[in-house]
Amino acid sequence: MATLRQFIAEIGNTKEELLDNQQGNGVLPCVTNRYFHELEQTEIDTLIADKKTAGYIIENYKQPDWCNYPEALSMTMGCWSLCDLSKDGLRTKISKDFCKGCDCFSL
Repeated sequence: MATLRQFIAEIGNTKEELLDNQQGNGVLPCVTNRYFHELEQTEIDTLIADKKTAGYIIENYKQPDWCNYPEALSMTMGCWSLCDLSKDGLRTKISKDFCKGCDCFSL
């Protein structure tokens, strides 16, 4: 049985290249270091259509820097405003001003 390193060597890609090239339906590439609340609705719709998990979201997107909510992007137990996936929902309103009344807000 080949190890992961051997597999990567055989296909000629680094782990980073593999992550950069991952795609669901060929529409939305795996993107890291983006803030989840800044995604366009079309990107949210693609994540839903591709049936991406909360783990995928946590791994590939960031919660706002001022948010100290533990695993705010966990969907079921995370920040409900941040995880509102509806068009023009609370996720689209996320800002420092919007969040400053939250117990998990910090500068």
